[in-house]
Amino acid sequence: MKSRLILIIDLSLSFILGLLLILSSYGGNIDPREWVLPSFVVMMFPLFLILMIILFIVNIYVSRLCAGINLLCLLICGNAILFFCPINFGHNDNDKNCFKLLTYNVFQLHDFSNPETTDPENPTLKFLLNSGSDIIALQECYSLNYIKDGQKPSKELIDSICKIYPYTDFSPEAIGLLSIYPFKKIEQKYHPDYSFQTNSYQIFIGSDTLTLINVHLQSIGLSKSDKELYMQLTEGQTEEKGLKGELKDIKNDLFSKLSVAFKKRANQIDKICEMTDEIEGKVIVCGDFNDVTLSYACTALLKHGFKDAYRQAGRGPAITYHDNRFYFRIDHVFYRGSLTADYATVKKNPSSDHYPVLVDFQI
Repeated sequence: MKSRLILIIDLSLSFILGLLLILSSYGGNIDPREWVLPSFVVMMFPLFLILMIILFIVNIYVSRLCAGINLLCLLICGNAILFFCPINFGHNDNDKNCFKLLTYNVFQLHDFSNPETTDPENPTLKFLLNSGSDIIALQECYSLNYIKDGQKPSKELIDSICKIYPYTDFSPEAIGLLSIYPFKKIEQKYHPDYSFQTNSYQIFIGSDTLTLINVHLQSIGLSKSDKELYMQLTEGQTEEKGLKGELKDIKNDLFSKLSVAFKKRANQIDKICEMTDEIEGKVIVCGDFNDVTLSYACTALLKHGFKDAYRQAGRGPAITYHDNRFYFRIDHVFYRGSLTADYATVKKNPSSDHYPVLVDFQI
């Protein structure tokens, strides 16, 4: 009787966790403007995946029937698992017809790892200088001389960057581009605002032309007090600081702000897709999406014929945002046309609240 009860509990747990894992794998196909709940479940995919793997290992010894159900769910979600944790080996070292693209939200060049610094040798700019990239797409960057609440960088550092990247562009919406190749800015019919920044460029790489769309989509919009409260809650300080009553408030506030952000990003990515539908040839869409790999925003680009560069050429799970205990990969590079992502990695440069994504492309 006891073993039968354990089997019923195990079966129930396997089915419930399996449904959650499947929904988190494919929830990005559901428009958040129609039903927002799947977008929340998608964000929890890593948690459901880890729990399912643990349950599968336990059930190998406890119940082969439940282990079979667990394995079936993992196989159904296999494609999503490879987007989250790609397995790619090898790297073509041939530099012919290759270029390196870096996308980086630079936090207005403020030194995230050392906020009180007055060193004019800005660590983010030094990273850009030594990155070895050919094209650098920047978000939250008004110019190389503007640093939020910080020391103005040295002239020598700026001159060194400009020597390597003679072709530059910066917009009032804090979208920037550094390139060793000449480019022409494309006039856009969508006017950016504070929550949706994008710029498009035609980049001339030898005899080839590449269209690059640099984006910064709607953020969650948490206030400083929201983040501080969330940090306290995740440190388990609800009782000692009397925050139990505020836990419900922050959950409701976070749910509301995330819901708004999901829907706004859906509108924004629809505009990006419309832009790409009018462009032929090689196209790259990159930047700070403020959304995870399996989200509606990323899925929409995949449906428009794009490939995720990290899925195609990265290795293992990765995060690009590392502040406030929100550990997600929300910075992406998508591409289409006669391009191949040969290598993709996330660089662990700590001077911004985002990590940069570097991709080697072959034409």
